[in-house]
Amino acid sequence: MGGLMSKVTWPEVFSALPDSGFFEVVRHYLGPVSTPFHKPDLVHKMEQFFAREDVSRRVHEYITPEDALFLTFIANHKRPTEDNLSRMIPEVRYVALREKLLNLEERLLIWSRSEGKTKYYVLTPLGESIDESGLLGPGAVIGDGKTAGETITKSWLDDNFLNAALAFLNERMPLFRKEGGWRKKTLELLKERFPVLFHDSRGEERLILAGRALIATGLAVRIEEHLEPRMEAWREIESEDSINRLAIIMARATAGRSLPLGVAIEATRLVTECLPDGRAYSRERLAGLFQLGTGGLSPLSPSGAMRMIAHLELLGELSADENGLLSCTAGNNKTLHNSEIPLLSITPVGDITLNPGMPLFCSLALSTDPVKVDVVTTFRLNKERFLNGLDTGIKPEDLFKDMEAHSGRPVPPNLRTLASEWENDYRTVSMKLGVLFQAEGVKKQIIEETGVLDAYSYSRPGDGIWLLDPGEESQWRAALNGIGIDRLPPLLTASGLKAQPNGEQKDTLPPFLSWNRDWQRSSLCSGSWENPKEHDVSELLNNLNKAAETVSLSPEEQEAFKERLDRRIIIVPEQIRKGSWRFEVMSAKGLDYRGKLRLIEAAISGRDERLAVTLAVGTSVETVLILPIKLEKDGNDHILVGLSLPEEEEIRYKIRKIGFLKRIKSSLF
Repeated sequence: MGGLMSKVTWPEVFSALPDSGFFEVVRHYLGPVSTPFHKPDLVHKMEQFFAREDVSRRVHEYITPEDALFLTFIANHKRPTEDNLSRMIPEVRYVALREKLLNLEERLLIWSRSEGKTKYYVLTPLGESIDESGLLGPGAVIGDGKTAGETITKSWLDDNFLNAALAFLNERMPLFRKEGGWRKKTLELLKERFPVLFHDSRGEERLILAGRALIATGLAVRIEEHLEPRMEAWREIESEDSINRLAIIMARATAGRSLPLGVAIEATRLVTECLPDGRAYSRERLAGLFQLGTGGLSPLSPSGAMRMIAHLELLGELSADENGLLSCTAGNNKTLHNSEIPLLSITPVGDITLNPGMPLFCSLALSTDPVKVDVVTTFRLNKERFLNGLDTGIKPEDLFKDMEAHSGRPVPPNLRTLASEWENDYRTVSMKLGVLFQAEGVKKQIIEETGVLDAYSYSRPGDGIWLLDPGEESQWRAALNGIGIDRLPPLLTASGLKAQPNGEQKDTLPPFLSWNRDWQRSSLCSGSWENPKEHDVSELLNNLNKAAETVSLSPEEQEAFKERLDRRIIIVPEQIRKGSWRFEVMSAKGLDYRGKLRLIEAAISGRDERLAVTLAVGTSVETVLILPIKLEKDGNDHILVGLSLPEEEEIRYKIRKIGFLKRIKSSLF
C-alpha cells in the first residue's frame, strides 16, 4: 500500500547503527556474540531470524491499533518526520509520540533515515511485511466508526450549478460593496436564483465557498466589486471529462490552492467517495484521513485539515447525523443520469430545463437567462441574453445542435425563427478594433509604393492613414521593418496609456491547465478499511514467562526480561538466555545523593529517557513518572525540573526529598 519512499534493506538498516547499538540488537535477538565474528554474517543471520514463520506470525500478533496507526502514516508519507507525524496525529502528545516511535524502532519495524539535518522514518523490511499483510490502511486511521444515522444533506456543486454560475458571472453584476460585504440587491437576487445554496441559515457560507472554488480554479477573478469570468478557462474546463472537471472544482473548493491539485483531488476523494457505505465518523478522524490522503506532499496543520472537512460538509459531500458524525452523502454521483429522462428539455416558449447529469454547457449559459438552481436548473431564452451570447462569439447553429444532442429532440421551429431574426438584426451593425497608423513624407511614399501594409489594412480612411488589424501586429511590424521603418512610436490606448503589444500578455493559465495528468493515483482508496483489532497475546506472554522460569536468570536479568517483554521485543523463547543483556545501575535510593544525581544527569543526556520518582506526599508515598528537562542548583541541593507524564505538566522536586529514583530508558538499544 505504501510506496512513496523506496524500500530499504536489512543491510541498510543495520549498517546505519553504531557498533555498540548493532551488537546490543544482535545479542538481544540472537544471543551472545562469539569472537571472531563477521558483521555481514550477523546481518544475514538477523535476516533469517525475521524471515522465520513463527517469528513473523508473533510480530504480527504484537501489532496494536496504535502501532498500525503510526505505521500507516509512515508507510504513506513522503517524509514522515516527528513534526509531520505530530501534525497528523495531534491526539497523541509529543512525549508519547516520541516514545511510540522509539519503541517501533527497537522492535525493528521502522528506521530513522537522515538527509542533512532532517531525520525521517521509513518502514524496515519487517515493517513492510506488516504493510503487505493488510493490517495498515485507512481503517487504521479512521477506526470502525458508527452506523450512520439519517441525513437530509444533498451536494450542490455540480455541472448544473456551474452552468448557472457562469450565466450569473456573465451578467457582470456588482457583488461587493466598496467598504466590504455583499450588495444587498445582488444578494437577494442570488437567494432567489440559487435556492440550492440558501435552504438554511448557512447560505452565505456556501456562496463564499462557491466563489472560492471559482477563483482558486481560475474560472473567475475578482476585479473591485465584480467577479469576472475567465472565458478561456471555462472553455478549457468544459473540454474536460465530467468526472475530472468536478474533481478539480471540488478539490479547489475544499483546499483552495493550499495543496497541489492532484494531491487535493486524492485526499478529497479519500474522505468522501471512498468511505465505507453506512458508516459515520468524527470530524477529527476524517481530518486525520485527509492528512493521510495528502501523503505529506504538502504539510497541513491539524486545524487546516479540520477546515477541509468543514468545507466538504458545507459542500454537501459529507452529511452529519443526529450525533454529529459524518458520512458520505448518499447519491453523490454527480454524473449519474436517469436514461429515461433527457438531460435537457426546451419548450416552444423558450423555457429550458437541465436535469441532473447534464454536463457543463458554456454556450447555453452565455446565451440564456438563468432562472433557478435547485434539483433541476432552469433557464429561459430571451433576446437580451441571446445577444449577449453573440457578443461572446457564440454561433447559434452550433448552440442549437448541441441542445438537440442533449435533448434528443429538435429545437422548436418558432425558437429557431426567432433566434434567426435576433441574429440578423444584430449583424446589421458591426465593429472591429483597429490600429490607426499614420505616415508622412518619405516614409509615406515608401509604404504606398511597396504596398507592404495592404494585406493587413481594413481600409484607408485618409491620405497617409491606414486602419490596421491589431491581431496581426507582429506581421505588419515585421513588414515595415523589412523596408527600413524599424523604429515605431509606442502604441497608445484611448486614454493615452501604452498598450501591451499583441502576443506579450502575461501567462495567467488557470491552475488546472498545468495539472500533472500523470499523477499516480493513491492505492489508499482500495486499501484496507478494517480497523486492526488487538490480538489476545496473553497465552503467548504466559508461555514466554514460563520459558523464562526454566532459565537461571539473575535478578537483574529477570528485570531486563520483564521490561523487554512489556515492550514486545521478546518474540520467541530462544531469546531468553543468560548473558544476552548488559546492565547499568538504574536506580538509587535514600541517602545515595550522588547516585541519584548521576542517574538524573544520565537520563537528561540520554535519548528521551524517563525517571520514576518516589517521594513522600503528606502521610503517603507517591510515585511519579517524569521526563527530565534540567537540573537547577539550590544551595547545597539540586532541583529536578521536568514534565509529569502523561499530563506533560511542569514539576520541580528537590533531590534530597526523593526517596527512590529509577531511570527508565525509552529505547533499550
